[in-house]
Order: sequence, then C-alpha cells, then structure tokens
Amino acid sequence: DSTISTGTSKGPLRRVDVDATLTSARIYVKTAPTGASIIVDIQKATSPDGSFATIFSSTPSIAATAYTGSSTSFSTVDLSAGDYIRMDITQIGSTVAGASLTVDLNMVTR
Repeated sequence: DSTISTGTSKGPLRRVDVDATLTSARIYVKTAPTGASIIVDIQKATSPDGSFATIFSSTPSIAATAYTGSSTSFSTVDLSAGDYIRMDITQIGSTVAGASLTVDLNMVTR
C-alpha cells in the first residue's frame, strides 16, 4: 500500500514452477498516477544472477488518472520451469506517483 518507485527488481524475484504459456498481463493501482503513465516491465532469466530480458514487445502501462492497464504483446510467450522473473518499473507518474501496484501474469500450463 505504498507509493511505487522506479528501478529494477521491484518486488520479489519469482521462480517459475511449471512450463507455461503467457496469455496476458494486467496491472492495477489503488492510487492513479497523474502527469504521466506507469510503465511496468517483467523480465525473465534462466538463473537468479543471469542476464534478464523483457518478456514484452509492448510493456503494460497505466495511463495518467487511470487505475488499470494490460498487455498481450509478448516477445516471448513461453516460460519454462526453473526460469526466474522479476518486475522492473520504468515510470510511475510525474505529478503524483501511483501507489499499491498489483501485477497479474496470466498463463496456461504446457
């Protein structure tokens, strides 16, 4: 329930448990950003200290004064058991930063 900030690895590093295919990503905030949008990127690597790369061809964003955003434009749709994912936040709003961010990655197992 706090104001979000930009940076890499903002939140827990997550290990993928099963082979899965991504279908969509949805993001939500309780406090809408103003002045600019929120931009979130999910990055994937094969080890926790590996080279992370985005899973999106178009990152999800929440427009200024809005509370939700989504993306179905993935550069990579397949996650493998043992992959690691992290969340990077590249923009938070310019006048008022968004707060209480939730990110849902929707997927089906393969």
